[in-house]
Amino acid sequence: MKTDANGLIVTQTGDGGDTCAEEGRFWFLYWFNFVVQSNYMIVHKVPRDMKPGKAMNLLEISPGVYVRNPLQGPNNNDPRQTSRDQLIPIIFFCAAYKDYKRLGRLFLKVLSRGMFAQNSYKDGKTKLPDQMITTLGYFIRAGGMYTALFYPLLLLFDSIDLLGCLIWLLFPYTWNSELLIWNKPSTWLTPRSPGDVDDNNHDIIILGAYIFKPTLISELHRFVWGRFRPSNLGNALLESRGNNCLAAMAWYHSIKNDGNPEITELYTRPILQYMKK
Repeated sequence: MKTDANGLIVTQTGDGGDTCAEEGRFWFLYWFNFVVQSNYMIVHKVPRDMKPGKAMNLLEISPGVYVRNPLQGPNNNDPRQTSRDQLIPIIFFCAAYKDYKRLGRLFLKVLSRGMFAQNSYKDGKTKLPDQMITTLGYFIRAGGMYTALFYPLLLLFDSIDLLGCLIWLLFPYTWNSELLIWNKPSTWLTPRSPGDVDDNNHDIIILGAYIFKPTLISELHRFVWGRFRPSNLGNALLESRGNNCLAAMAWYHSIKNDGNPEITELYTRPILQYMKK
């Protein structure tokens, strides 16, 4: 596992742009393997000289405010660059470790920004941050007994997640933001590549919903994704074991893609058991 001077996860080349999200996912998956599946063998394969609370404390630079990586400037240690994708794994970290105080700090800070993420600045210019309204369901799911009264709302938010999954599966195109020309509709979309494998948060959301306040809709979401996730470049890797969801993670976290294969090891048993093809 490649880490920086703080002991936080970075890529093989030392990039910490995704450290916050990777730490949240790592510790959630570590907990999932150890507590949910009692899978000591896999946990033993990825030892780290780090504790979950310490990792989160390094990333939370003030109450409810996170950076991508505290050591890497000028962008990764700027809280104005922390997107929704970085914060979602923190929510499920809090669920796994029952860190409700940390979860409360994060929610109150998101609420104070009008339900937006922190990423209000890019390339020297201000921008509209990512919306966080659709993450309300994750906060409800992660809040234990403190959010139990809001359980019925999960039917709405789980439906939104399932709809997003179905659209992704049925409409294999992505928004072509880099080459888009507004007066040429043919440039608006581009076919999705087999290398589009960043399912990390999607998988964490599905696994989290299986454990914390599941609904019939979240279970349907889990079935649909496990059954119909398309094949991808990772299917050629032995680590995929014939499972398209695991193949995506194996490719994303491969050495070839500057990743940490140890994270794939943590995904392996949960995906094979709970996202069957």
